[in-house]
Amino acid sequence: MPLVENYRGLNFLRDVHLATMSRSQYAASRYSSISEAINLYSIELKQLGFIPEDMDDFGQAVDSYNENFAAAFYVSGTDSIYVINPENYMDVEFEFYIAHELTHALQEQHFNPFTSYILPSISQSASNSDFYLSQLSVIEGDASLSGYLYFINQFTIMTEQNLIDTFFNESERFYQSIDSMGDLKFLETTQSFPYFVGEYFIGKKKITQGWEAVNKLYHSNRVNSTAEIITGKPVSLISFDFSKFIPVMLEDTRKLRFADDDTHGPVMLMALLSEYTDVSHCKNAFGWRGDRIVYTLKDNDKYGSFVWALEFQTNEDAKYMMNAFDKLLSNRRLSNTSPQKTDSTDMITFTHPGITTTLYNLGTTLLWVENVSNPTEIAGLFVSEPLAKSSSKQQNYSTLSKEEKWKLFRKHITENQPRLIKDF
Repeated sequence: MPLVENYRGLNFLRDVHLATMSRSQYAASRYSSISEAINLYSIELKQLGFIPEDMDDFGQAVDSYNENFAAAFYVSGTDSIYVINPENYMDVEFEFYIAHELTHALQEQHFNPFTSYILPSISQSASNSDFYLSQLSVIEGDASLSGYLYFINQFTIMTEQNLIDTFFNESERFYQSIDSMGDLKFLETTQSFPYFVGEYFIGKKKITQGWEAVNKLYHSNRVNSTAEIITGKPVSLISFDFSKFIPVMLEDTRKLRFADDDTHGPVMLMALLSEYTDVSHCKNAFGWRGDRIVYTLKDNDKYGSFVWALEFQTNEDAKYMMNAFDKLLSNRRLSNTSPQKTDSTDMITFTHPGITTTLYNLGTTLLWVENVSNPTEIAGLFVSEPLAKSSSKQQNYSTLSKEEKWKLFRKHITENQPRLIKDF
């Protein structure tokens, strides 16, 4: 613990407990992704193109992926670290994992970043997964840097600059690897990003400005989006007010089965559009300034209705992304059918049996409007405006809780202390 304190520049305020568990015990302690709400969420993911339309076991696939992701984890609120099957690791690996998780304990004792104020509740939008991912990138990037500082000082002759150079190379490989990820590409991308890109962002911050600048990321200088993590620069965000057309979308609805209100952000766009975008645009976060999607699944409809608004820095950025979305939708199959496509000025229409999609290019704004009876009227009702860090929270239209949805993005679940623990 003293060495971790020294490398991280913070002192422990309380003792931290260490315990071990088997992989099967870890799996038994975790939250299950198999639920009716998650099954309904998978309909949205299929419709948007994040997962294959024929994936019938989404919850099981998520659980299987997550069960094998973690090696060790910190349980917030308990001052406890758990290592999974420690006998499988060499001493060097074991010490690195412990140093990483001890940093999470330091974070909680000094900054309390795991509270609902920061992770499940935010001011930027009604249910902002991008903001959550940006905060997770700070938390995990910080812990990775501290763990590696412990590692290189104890076991190598690497310098801190050598380490940051390694982080840069790893972030480059992350961008290059996205297109080769599997059917759960959106999950692999969002779970890998905080480590491979987050640690480079934190490493640059620490080596140029010191630990105090990193500490401020937890309070007075909090990042607003993953675009800041990607580019290392502040981003002037745009927010979208959907209040005028939500009632229009819900007209004549007898039963609302599912609704999702979210800001996906540039990392999810990387996963969605990896076949149609290049690394240089990924590293510029596509010029992203904000997005918001409101998705509703009602009555006995097979597909949901939604509006997805996206804002970019320049007309050129928007045009590039319009082309990427055009390719995505041209190749998308719904009910095993390809679309009929119609082009007109600043608008492309894609028609499948029983469902129509309209893609609008409005300068720096793109709109994806799908399965609504009056897309042009809907497009004319949305409002965008600059977003300040202190913006008030918007109304949340989601029927799926943020906590349940974001558990899909996390490498481990910390709400409940694991069972059947053996103390060291």
